[in-house]
Amino acid sequence: MERFDSATAFISERLKKALLAVDPAVKERTTEIRLRSEKAVVLSVSGKSIMLSADSKLTASPENALICKKEELLDSFNRLCEFSAHSFQNSISSGFITTRGGHRVGLTGTAVCSADGSVTTIRDVSSLNVRVAREVKGCADDIIKRLRLNNLGGLIIAGPPSSGKTTVLRDLIRRLSGFENPESLKVCAIDERGELAAMKNGVAQNDVGINTDVLTGYPKSCAILTAVKTMSPQVIACDEVAAESELEAIAQGANSGITFIVTVHASGFDELIRRRQVERLIDIGCFETVVMLKGGSLPGKIENVYEVGEIKDEIYRRRFGLACRGGLRDGAC
Repeated sequence: MERFDSATAFISERLKKALLAVDPAVKERTTEIRLRSEKAVVLSVSGKSIMLSADSKLTASPENALICKKEELLDSFNRLCEFSAHSFQNSISSGFITTRGGHRVGLTGTAVCSADGSVTTIRDVSSLNVRVAREVKGCADDIIKRLRLNNLGGLIIAGPPSSGKTTVLRDLIRRLSGFENPESLKVCAIDERGELAAMKNGVAQNDVGINTDVLTGYPKSCAILTAVKTMSPQVIACDEVAAESELEAIAQGANSGITFIVTVHASGFDELIRRRQVERLIDIGCFETVVMLKGGSLPGKIENVYEVGEIKDEIYRRRFGLACRGGLRDGAC
């Protein structure tokens, strides 16, 4: 409940008042708060989108819905930027701002582009999507039980949006680097968007373990190489790996004997094996296991666990019609 309340801190007063009055049980199950100009306030509750009424109840009736006025959206945006939008220019051009507590606020509007086509800023903001960040201590226990805490090897955590990838990754970092683990490992958390550790004035607001160093705001590729050169990590953890430069940095780090734990987007097994970056990660040769999360209303829950060799076999089978050596455990091959 506290996480939900802290996620509303920047929202315009009338809307915030209604959100704070929401039933605590609903708050605990809410993962997103969506504000759209002159439209109903919508909550994502247990994976379903439901409108909020003016009296802070969930409603299916547009007539009863709480409407976010255009000026309230603008006021919320200004508060989000601490009334200094130019100070958040890089974040705005990337389409999100991370707030105190690690909540990520996505924003849409009209893009302003440079001559090369890259987005330089966004004007006429039309919607804000507040992703409520939560620590769920113990959510990585199932992975640890299956793979053993100090023998995770290189690990890829895959899943659709809101499947709990970041939450699981954070808990894994905490467990690996905590001194309740007899072999506490030196971990570097690459926290480009500020969601993993939620650093504020150099202090982590989320528990990422005692033996963890956090690199916040760096581009992932730069952060990985910086960590390798300066922090002597045993494990590097990265959220949402995608760019080619990030894959190259991982390859360089792997050559130094570092174990990597990363997350990638994939709505299911079929998308997982079609994703080019997944194939590239596997080809690097430093990953042993892929964990697929269920998603939907079961964030952090495991759909299946695959050995990297199984994924590689299936990629080649579908591409070239080759037979798998062993076959996938879920019978897909």
